[in-house]
Amino acid sequence: TAVIGGTVASVVSVGTDVREGDVLLTVDSLAGPMAAARADSSGTVKEVKVKTGGTVAPGTVVVVVEEK
Repeated sequence: TAVIGGTVASVVSVGTDVREGDVLLTVDSLAGPMAAARADSSGTVKEVKVKTGGTVAPGTVVVVVEEK
């Protein structure tokens, strides 16, 4: 879930293994790219709901992770 909104600078890919706390999504800001969403648990990315260059609002579910 995104904690800040903005234009998506980067997002993980489906099939990526992640650990709790890993950055899943960054957004562009005046200070440069900022982490906007981190993994709540360890697992494998099963679905990505946003695209690079798109916009995201705070509270938006951006990635679905299947826990291991």
